[in-house]
Amino acid sequence: MSITLGLNMPVPKKEELPIPPGPKGHWLIGTVPMLRGDGLAKIEGWAREYDDIFYCRAINIGFCVVSRPDLIEDVLVTQSRNFVHGLALVGNRRFLGDGLLTSEGELWRRQRYLMQPAFHRRSIGRYAEIMVEHAQETLAAWRTGETHDLYSDMTRLALEIVTRVLFDVDIDGHLDRVIAAARAGQLRNSRGIAPMYALKYFPTPRNLRYLWTIHRLDPVIYRIIRERRASGRLGTDLISMLLQARDEDGMPMSDRQVRDEVVTLIFTGSETVALTLSYVWYLLAQHPDIQAKVANEVAEVFGGRAPALEDLPKLIYTEKVIKEALRLYPPVWAFVREAVRPVEIGGYALPARTTVVLSQWVSHRDPRYYDRPREFRPERWTPEFEKQLPKFAYFPFGGGQRTCIGASFAKMETTLLLATMAQKFSLSVAPGFKLELSPSITLQPKRGVSVVLRERAVRSSPDGRPGQGSLQVLTNTQ
Repeated sequence: MSITLGLNMPVPKKEELPIPPGPKGHWLIGTVPMLRGDGLAKIEGWAREYDDIFYCRAINIGFCVVSRPDLIEDVLVTQSRNFVHGLALVGNRRFLGDGLLTSEGELWRRQRYLMQPAFHRRSIGRYAEIMVEHAQETLAAWRTGETHDLYSDMTRLALEIVTRVLFDVDIDGHLDRVIAAARAGQLRNSRGIAPMYALKYFPTPRNLRYLWTIHRLDPVIYRIIRERRASGRLGTDLISMLLQARDEDGMPMSDRQVRDEVVTLIFTGSETVALTLSYVWYLLAQHPDIQAKVANEVAEVFGGRAPALEDLPKLIYTEKVIKEALRLYPPVWAFVREAVRPVEIGGYALPARTTVVLSQWVSHRDPRYYDRPREFRPERWTPEFEKQLPKFAYFPFGGGQRTCIGASFAKMETTLLLATMAQKFSLSVAPGFKLELSPSITLQPKRGVSVVLRERAVRSSPDGRPGQGSLQVLTNTQ
């Protein structure tokens, strides 16, 4: 009897992993038509249907949407080297350049090292007074009974603050250029990630306006950089800190790199704060009882004086309100990454160049982690609740190495501006207004956030000083 060793027998292949399941879209353009209307609701529905990970296609781009906390951690932390920034930020490279938001690899590590000191708590704390001062100037022009688009107002206020903090010079004559550039970037992105990327080289009106505003903004920034270098007048503003920064070899940033970081800070430092404040007030305007609690806490802590940095830890309920608003309406509704090589996520295979969408919108509204997830309930944010919450069930500022460097700055600014506003005004939703969302790079209100202003009056105590915790709404009858 002969024995066959079987050396020529085919070796069975390792079982290939499948691509994640997902909705079947149009044969040519994929799922784009299916996202018309309430696209966020569709994405949330698909996430629930396909167990937190699904694959779809938009035009010729493969998307994998991930919303389970452990899988999000896999992308942002465990396998972070397998991913780079995705289409949305790459499509904005002409505006943002190679700033901290868009750079990768060694360049990103160098820039993070150079910029980190500028965002230490002791560094950003000195800007608190500037934030409150600009907020008070904005409120001084508000009148009881007026209807305002809060998103527009907060965008301008946030841009005024970030340009003052960056430059510490009067650029009022150029502020409109800064605002126009920020608006052009927002408008260009509002069509959505895939269409924006597909049309980025076409001379559409949006793209031409986008390029024109950058063309007008760049000379202003470069002139300030050159003048600051030539004069040697380096202060405590952020641009001075960038110009003074040195890497481990003692090398400074180039003018181009400073420009890219400045533009990145203008865009990210204004948009996220403006959106957060707009959504916080939209929610408070719908819940006057919660709005009153914030106003009373602010009155008790500050007693009628201007909000100050050292008192912010006392605003415990106000902090819960901001956290809950960031849960329901995260300014960045999803982080986008691109796989640089084939990867495995959650038992599925993703081809190289797959765009991975990590959705805060879906994760933050998951009933497995949040009781009554669609309700605005600031009281849910107890230390016990936060301790048991999975790490990436709540991640408004990202995670891993690339957690937003300006997160502490944004939290401080949002809290100071909210407290300053709550001292003087109460807000209600304008009659007939309905919030409509446009999920592009950021979660933008399609038609703004329309509110009606009512001035608060603080009852005086017997000695004539403002009383604490006794706010009432006045109606202007003049």
